[in-house]
Amino acid sequence: MPGGPYPTTRAKFNDYIQLVCPYLNANAARLQISGANLTAVNTLKPLWDALWAKYIDPDKKTKTVVKNTDTMIKQWKTLLSSIYKDIPQSVLTEQDRVVLGLKLRDPHPTRVAVPEGAPTISIDKMMHLKHILKITDPANPHTQAKPKGVRETEIQIAVSDEGVPKTVPVPVPVPAEQTPAPAPFPQESDWHTLVHTGKFLYTAHFTDAQLKATAYYRARYLNTRGETGDWGNTVNGVVS
Repeated sequence: MPGGPYPTTRAKFNDYIQLVCPYLNANAARLQISGANLTAVNTLKPLWDALWAKYIDPDKKTKTVVKNTDTMIKQWKTLLSSIYKDIPQSVLTEQDRVVLGLKLRDPHPTRVAVPEGAPTISIDKMMHLKHILKITDPANPHTQAKPKGVRETEIQIAVSDEGVPKTVPVPVPVPAEQTPAPAPFPQESDWHTLVHTGKFLYTAHFTDAQLKATAYYRARYLNTRGETGDWGNTVNGVVS
């Protein structure tokens, strides 16, 4: 919670501390604040007051004082977050929430939806033994933004060895009627995950042995719960 209910400016944070500390002391038993945490609050408070007096004094405000002020703010946030986390939700009153800046936890949070759309994948640039892939949201193709609720993109790759020099045995002639038609590439079993990324650009690397091979790519979104959407388009490029 260290980002939680705390003011973002130093002056407002001081106002917050001046309000919260006496409130926690006055309501410690009801809020079930541990003795150790209450002692920590009352130990840190006079140290903060002394430091703040220097911070607001133009003759005493130095870079070191500013740095120490920011360090102590982090200490306050860590301590208060621990205290707030331990307070049972059932004992919090509306006044508690207003003074401490605590929001009511939603007992029935809205479930993050499975991504409905699919990303568009393209080969942005082809270099020696590299393909630079670009992922865009079809609804906002001119931005780097992902759809709401999307955490990252899964990119899969399938590499065809067609065109890769290799030694093969001399084939035994087979009557045409017995020759099975080749399956289209790629099949589902040919795909494997290349990366999970939150970025809109990704560089796929290849080896010398893969020169002239064809790499196929596809992508899909994952939400913040790790649930996946549909696969988008498929693109391919030759490794050069």
